[in-house]
Amino acid sequence: MSAASTDHWVRFDPAGCAHSSTHVDEVPLAEDAYRRAVPKIADRRREAAAGWTMERLTKQAWRERAKPCFTGSCTHPAAPEPAGEIRGLTVRQPYAWALLHGKTVENRTWPAPAGLVGTTVLLHAAKALHREGLRDPGSWSWRACPPATPSPPAR
Repeated sequence: MSAASTDHWVRFDPAGCAHSSTHVDEVPLAEDAYRRAVPKIADRRREAAAGWTMERLTKQAWRERAKPCFTGSCTHPAAPEPAGEIRGLTVRQPYAWALLHGKTVENRTWPAPAGLVGTTVLLHAAKALHREGLRDPGSWSWRACPPATPSPPAR
C-alpha cells in the first residue's frame, strides 16, 4: 500500500504567480487538475496561449513558490488581462453602493490576490440584498470613512 502523496498541481500565470492548487491525490492528472481550476475549455485554451502552466510541485516547492502567492506576499507583477476582457466582482447591496461611495476599510480576513491588486475590476451590484446590512449599517465596519457626498442640511 502506497503512502499518500504530498504533491500539488499548481496553476501559474505567465509572470510565475500561482492562482490555484489541488492535491495530486484528489486529481492525479494535470489535465484534470486544469479542468477543475478552469472549467470552460475556451478559457483553458486562452490561458495556454497566453503562457499559463500547470505544474506538479512537491510540498517544499509548494511552500517556496505557491504559498507566497496565496498569502498575498509574492512579488510577481500582475498578469496582463487579455484584450477585451475584464474581471468582475459581484457584491450585494448595500455594499456595492458603499464601495462606490468611498468605503475604504477592508473587511476580509485574507489578503487580496496579488495578481489582482492594481488591476481594473468591474463592480456588479447583485439583485439580491443583504438584509442585515440594510437593517444595521453599523455592521458594514466602515463608520470611520467620510461620506462621498455631503448630507443635506437639516430643516
